[in-house]
Amino acid sequence: MTYCIGSATLVGSMTKGAIATPSISRTASSYILPIPKSRFADLWQGFLRGKDAFWAEVQIGGFVALTGVEPRRSIRLLEGATYTVNPDNSITFVLSNGVVVPPLSRQTYDTIRSTVPPGQQSVLDDKFFWHLQRNPAIPLIAADLGRGEHEELISNKVFDTDAYYLRPFLGHLFWAAQKADVPLQELIPLVETHLTTLEFPYLREQDLYAGSGSVHSFYKYEQELTNKQYLMRSLLTTPVEPWLRLEAIAQVEAATTKQDYTDAESTSTTVSLGRLPLPTPTAAEDTPAVHALNIAHLSQQGISLFPAELEQAALDYQHRYIHRRNLETALRNQLTALAATHGDDILAAINNYYDRDFWVSIGLTDELGRRSVNQMDTSRILGLFATRTEAITSWPAAESYPVARQHFIDFFQKNAPGLSETELLTLLFCDQAFNPQFWRALKRRQPDLVTEINAVQAAIQQLETGYTDAATQEAEVFRRLQRHQLDISTEAFSLLSVAMAKRLSDLVYAEFQPSDRKSVEYLEFTRAIYPFLRDMPDLNMQWGNGHNIKRYGLDNYVVPNLMALTPDDAPTLDAMGDLWFKMVSNGDLDRWDRDTFMQLVSTACSLSSNQTPSQLPARQLALLHLVEKYRPELRRVAGADGNGAPAVLHGLNNLDFRLAGWPETRTPTPPRVRRLTPANLQQIFPHLTPEAAANLAWRFSNNSGEVSVSLPLVMLQDPLFVLQADGAIDLLFAEGGQQQVLPKFNHHFDSIYAPAYMTRVAVPRQADAATVKALNQVLLTTQAMYGGYTPPYMTLPAPLQPTWGD
Repeated sequence: MTYCIGSATLVGSMTKGAIATPSISRTASSYILPIPKSRFADLWQGFLRGKDAFWAEVQIGGFVALTGVEPRRSIRLLEGATYTVNPDNSITFVLSNGVVVPPLSRQTYDTIRSTVPPGQQSVLDDKFFWHLQRNPAIPLIAADLGRGEHEELISNKVFDTDAYYLRPFLGHLFWAAQKADVPLQELIPLVETHLTTLEFPYLREQDLYAGSGSVHSFYKYEQELTNKQYLMRSLLTTPVEPWLRLEAIAQVEAATTKQDYTDAESTSTTVSLGRLPLPTPTAAEDTPAVHALNIAHLSQQGISLFPAELEQAALDYQHRYIHRRNLETALRNQLTALAATHGDDILAAINNYYDRDFWVSIGLTDELGRRSVNQMDTSRILGLFATRTEAITSWPAAESYPVARQHFIDFFQKNAPGLSETELLTLLFCDQAFNPQFWRALKRRQPDLVTEINAVQAAIQQLETGYTDAATQEAEVFRRLQRHQLDISTEAFSLLSVAMAKRLSDLVYAEFQPSDRKSVEYLEFTRAIYPFLRDMPDLNMQWGNGHNIKRYGLDNYVVPNLMALTPDDAPTLDAMGDLWFKMVSNGDLDRWDRDTFMQLVSTACSLSSNQTPSQLPARQLALLHLVEKYRPELRRVAGADGNGAPAVLHGLNNLDFRLAGWPETRTPTPPRVRRLTPANLQQIFPHLTPEAAANLAWRFSNNSGEVSVSLPLVMLQDPLFVLQADGAIDLLFAEGGQQQVLPKFNHHFDSIYAPAYMTRVAVPRQADAATVKALNQVLLTTQAMYGGYTPPYMTLPAPLQPTWGD
């Protein structure tokens, strides 16, 4: 997977801007140093002198010594290549040496399909052919040719693409799948995703509209980016980490960087920062940690597809990974015990989260800087708030940070997730586990607990070592992949795709436990599951509701399904399995009815994305009674991001033109009824200009056509419902730095849409205290969700009632 992360330039001169330029006078002796202390002064000076100087400095010290891997080198034949989109939407490439690579022919594709068992031929459908016609394997072809392979397939400067797909590509892929006993229904969905992400660095969608041109630099947007990601990762857990993060933010937010690397200027800086230290090299795009677990899984089953030394390195990584997870569990238990035993004293010492000096002392300064920057990634609650703020505003990190900081503090002061005191304090402990400032502040406020806190810090240090050991072994796995030409190559694509399919299919089998694992009905049903597991799920699933402790940059928490050792560890698989089991048990779903199941999943994802019932197509409107019945289960599947999660995009797009009526019958429409318009608001607030009314309408509705408890209202408006003596409900909200009032809300609007609950909520014209309390609970629960916490069982608080009609 090529993460859309926003920047490759992790090195260069420090830039001044909204982020204060820090001094480098203080260090933390508790950090782990993977390289000698004596090298830091030289490395840091090289870092500040700029990219070229830093590269020279690194080369002197040795890229391999610093990162543990070989630098990835360019694919010469792909750099400077050109493309032409043909009338049938196929693509012809001309490599930089003049060799023409035409698209795969339909005749050869039909020949390939005829070679597979009859029960699997339907997997090689028209949509897969359309994909292969775009020649998405061109990086593999160019890399192989650059190593002297497939020369027999070139005649008169034309590459025999048909022969390539028939034998080296699909032929080898099918051979490996047969050896690992992986049916095509379990393999092809992953192959499609791998090809899609492999294509992005050199060919973008807007290029297709141009019709022809030069490809983008695969080296710049893929291989060089990986090199710099490894460099960044090598400097984590060192005293320069805060400065490194600040510089990374500055580079991500430099002019054109986001557009160049992600095709979207609005890409969140914070989510980019979270992805930067997680390199995803190889043709089957993901971190070497994922590939290591896949290879180890095959080895333990006696399936030998990889060199013995690579298998051993993968097994060694798996061992360190399991050890690290055990350390995480032990630390969490220790933190839970500290909160349970001494929670009252700790809460008293920090005034039940209302001690402002405490928040500053742990690094939550008013502005983003050296002390606070380590909060700004998706392993932390504050980082999740920042990411979701940036998603709707496109603000730079320095502007989203203060908003996220206040939401973070509110999260604990108001107990937005509705936890017990011990659970909420444990959540804070887990969130701040790797923040030394936090533990120092606690010791100052609770000197009687120094012994207990020292024991916690010792456990954290042990876990930090576990992370470093696992990361070192992960780099060794990639280095051995490089040694055996298993980075960008046709063979690598085949073997790594099959290895991933084998491990994921075993997890899926353990979750659904069919009586016949090879039945076509089961295989077709689960074929639709795999793309949802393949990429980054909802941010809440990545964060893990505080049950998981994560170390930024050294933990591949962004793809938890791929790092799972059991189905319970895979949040998407576990959630889908739970929904499926309950629906089948209740008679609401035939066991392997893929179409109904996925239509319901799509409906929930649309509703979670603030697509109201008024925007749903007819086929999904017919499923709203099931949404109401299975709201808690669907909430876990869809998450807070709904259609916005990359894994959901892969999952739904993969079914388009395969599930009857898709994409038309899953695509939201413009609102059929608009309950909120700028004109409405100008009637309520006559002083508003048309532009101000339109902006306020967006904040209140998020383009849904009705008042909605969605991201703009919750993240930017600080809403609160207040009951008046006559039964009217006023809505208080922040605007322009001042508190405003929408009077008699329930006289203007008879409902409000709550995407967190995937339903429209009726608002009575004559309200009581219980109704207002419940409405404010909806606001708090939604805020908690946008901070990463999804309650395990979500139902509308009484006495609120859902309402579905337009």
